[in-house]
Amino acid sequence: MARTILVTLAGGALALGGLVLAAGNAPGALQTLGLWILVLAWIALVGYHGARAERQERLRLGLPAPRPTLPSILTREWSMIQSIAVSILFVLMGLLGLLMAAGAADSSAQFMGLGLLVLSWFLMVGFHARRAEAEERARHGAAH
Repeated sequence: MARTILVTLAGGALALGGLVLAAGNAPGALQTLGLWILVLAWIALVGYHGARAERQERLRLGLPAPRPTLPSILTREWSMIQSIAVSILFVLMGLLGLLMAAGAADSSAQFMGLGLLVLSWFLMVGFHARRAEAEERARHGAAH
C-alpha cells in the first residue's frame, strides 16, 4: 500500500511538473517537453494501477497466475510485425498532434492537436488490448 501511494505521488508530481512546464510562457520546445512529461507520467500511472488492480482481482477470485504459453513462431512474427507497424502509425499521429499543440498560434489549433494526441493514444491502447485478448483466447482454446 505504501509503495502504491509513493508511486502515485511521484507520478502526480512528475505530471504536475510537466503541466507547469507546458503551460508556462516558454518557447515551443519546452512546451512540447512538458506535454511529453505529462502524457508519459499519465501512461505510466495508468499502466501501474491497471496491473495492480488485475493482480488484486485475480487474488480476490482465487485465480492462479497466468501461465505463459508460446504460440507458433509464424503467429508471433506476424503479430509482432503488425503490432510494430500499427504502433508506429499511432505514435506518428500522436507526434503530429503534439507538434500541432506546441506550435500553433491559436488556442483552437492547440486544442485540436491535444485531441489528436489523446485520440491516437486511445486507438493504440484499444488495438493492443484487442490483440492481447485475442492471443489470450487463442492460448486457452476459446473461439475469437
